[in-house]
Amino acid sequence: MKELFNPLSFVESSASAGWGLLRDQPREWGEGGAGFGRRFASSYGQHIVEDTLKFGLANALHEDNRYIPSGRKGFGPRLVYALEMTLQSRDGDGNRQVSYSKIGSLAGASLISRLWQPRSTGSAGDGAVNFGVSVAFSASLNVAREFLPRSMFLRR
Repeated sequence: MKELFNPLSFVESSASAGWGLLRDQPREWGEGGAGFGRRFASSYGQHIVEDTLKFGLANALHEDNRYIPSGRKGFGPRLVYALEMTLQSRDGDGNRQVSYSKIGSLAGASLISRLWQPRSTGSAGDGAVNFGVSVAFSASLNVAREFLPRSMFLRR
C-alpha cells in the first residue's frame, strides 16, 4: 500500500500528465484542467497496475526489487550499477539476478493501460513504446536514487 500511495507516485503521474498535455497526446483527451486530469488518472492507473503486478510476481518469484545504493566509488561504476539495477533484483541470498517481476510488470502495465487509451494511442505498438519509456524512466529514477541524498527517497 505504501508503494501505491507514496508522494513520489503522485509527482511522477503529475509529470507524466504535464508532459502529455504539452505534447497534446493523446489528442482526444483535450487540453486544460480536464485534459491534465485524464492524463493524470491514466498515468496513476498505470502505476497501480504496475505495482500490483510487480508485488505479485516478486512474491511468487522470491525477488527483492528494492533499490540498494551501490556503495561504489566514482561516477562511472555508480552509474553502471544504477542502470543495471533497472532490470535486476536480488534473490533470497542477496545475489543479483534478472528481475522477471520488474520486466513483466513494466510490460504488463504498458499493455494493460492500452485498454483505457483512446484509439490513437491504444495499439500494441503504442504499448511497446510506453514500455521503452517506462524502462528509461525507471533507469533515471535509479540514477537519482544512486546520486541524490537517500533522505529524498525514504518512505515514512
